[in-house]
Amino acid sequence: MFAAIPLSFSSTFLYFGAMSDLQQQDEQLQQIILLAIETLSHIAYELVMDHLAPLYLRTPYHTSALSGIDWVQELLIGHPKRIWNELGINWNTFIALINAIQAPEIGL
Repeated sequence: MFAAIPLSFSSTFLYFGAMSDLQQQDEQLQQIILLAIETLSHIAYELVMDHLAPLYLRTPYHTSALSGIDWVQELLIGHPKRIWNELGINWNTFIALINAIQAPEIGL
């Protein structure tokens, strides 16, 4: 039906009718591989930028307009996790510290 042409001295033969199908499959495979490489490159770029962006694109953190006693009052009446984020202790520990400092035995 189709003429066979030897590609090498081995017993491998390629038929003219199947050549275009093999070429199409090769092209599709190449497109899939290129798409996979592009996708992995994009993901790698995003991961690196997510990790490095905070080092270069800094957003101010301590931007409260309050200072001194007003800032402390904001910590005390604000969200419970805010005092932990700012001072590294929980609300109950901070209150106990204030009470201990203000105790008459200490004299502050």
